[in-house]
Amino acid sequence: MFRIRHFNILGKRASAAKIDENHILRSKYDCFIFTHIPKCGGTSFRSYVNKGAKMSGISKSRIYIPGENGLKARRNISQLNDLQLMKFRSSRYFVVAMHASPNLHLDYMTYAKSPFYFTLLREPIERFISHYYFFNYKQGNNGCKGISLNDLGEDQLDSILDNMANTMVRFLSGNIQSKRPLSDLDLRIAKNNLVELYPCFGILNDLPKSIDLLKKNAPKWINFNIDFPTKNANIYSRGLSEGINSSVKERIVQSNKLDIELYEYASGLFT
Repeated sequence: MFRIRHFNILGKRASAAKIDENHILRSKYDCFIFTHIPKCGGTSFRSYVNKGAKMSGISKSRIYIPGENGLKARRNISQLNDLQLMKFRSSRYFVVAMHASPNLHLDYMTYAKSPFYFTLLREPIERFISHYYFFNYKQGNNGCKGISLNDLGEDQLDSILDNMANTMVRFLSGNIQSKRPLSDLDLRIAKNNLVELYPCFGILNDLPKSIDLLKKNAPKWINFNIDFPTKNANIYSRGLSEGINSSVKERIVQSNKLDIELYEYASGLFT
């Protein structure tokens, strides 16, 4: 039996038929929100979500993913000015993927009554090192361009640890914008949010299983049966963790204790 495929006059395969938005509104989940934690594979995942949404017939006007569909990369919720924020609040989006906390729908998407949240976690020391080498070593944040972790001065290392440690707990506890030190209470909030707000989640170190869990649990109106892309691969951190001296590595471990405990907890739930 032959399967008929529809092509346009240029010979390209036609785009997916537009989805009935009322079908989404009547579904168990009325929107999909990806919490992008820095250096947890999120840039690639944003592309994956965007492709899946468009393949499912969701209009680009209903998708909000910085870096995709012509939307500038620096359009995460905390980067919006008042006018942009007003526009975001007044629009209805079915698919959102960006740096944001798990209370996004309560603060900025009040029309979303039953969101499906998803996030990716990563081994905390790997995540921290990748974060440093991408944003600091490569891009030059904090005056650290080309400076390895081993070569940072004490004050520089202190500042980096204060600003970049325990990022997973900071995101999942809803403290992205806060500069205050995190506590065990924030860890408990992050754990509770992971269980209560996320029907499932992924772990970057086991991406095939993570994608499989997503396919099984995601809203039926979005199709994730597509190839997973790879963006922002950080060549600057590959293999460099082995070269970090023991005193620096110990400080990284001590400063990321909350993330380490969250990751161990999440690993036990990862089924």
